[in-house]
Amino acid sequence: MRKTFFLALAASTIACPAMAQSTNDFSGFRLEALGGLDEFEDDQGAVYGAAIGYDVRSGGWVFGVTGEVNDSSTEECDTSVFTAGDEVCAQVGREFYIGGRVGHVIADNLLLYGGLGYSNTRLRIETTTPGAPDTTLAANYDGVRATLGLELGISENAFARAELRGTALEDDFERGQLIGGLGIRF
Repeated sequence: MRKTFFLALAASTIACPAMAQSTNDFSGFRLEALGGLDEFEDDQGAVYGAAIGYDVRSGGWVFGVTGEVNDSSTEECDTSVFTAGDEVCAQVGREFYIGGRVGHVIADNLLLYGGLGYSNTRLRIETTTPGAPDTTLAANYDGVRATLGLELGISENAFARAELRGTALEDDFERGQLIGGLGIRF
């Protein structure tokens, strides 16, 4: 996933600034749609959602806050932790996120940024035992998400971004994401 991110990063750095024609000052309210790859433990799926945020630019620096809601199709099943025939599956559900970011404008329409914030992820854990009723537990797990991303100003109000994320959740669960986003500024 990291190799894919850095290839996308290189391609956007080379190709996208030529497509962008208007200067985006990377400040103000923003609303965006998100989608990408989700990796929970060793299994992968899709992630999709929406974010809202506010950024302030000071010289070449950008400071912002972001709130986000997303959902996932990622599920991990394991049969090795119990006796033969038992299976435990963890399905990743909705995630709430709030955090901050700091970035630096590295070209007229290109922002490189990093972020850190609080994540609350819903996991549904189901245990299947032959000859016994299934057991289901849905629980929320708190965690910390770190991000590294690029944001490209496409026009005065529109932007696109690519972001690599890593989240450390309670009970030693780990989650990684490669996200693309399209948004507008108000």
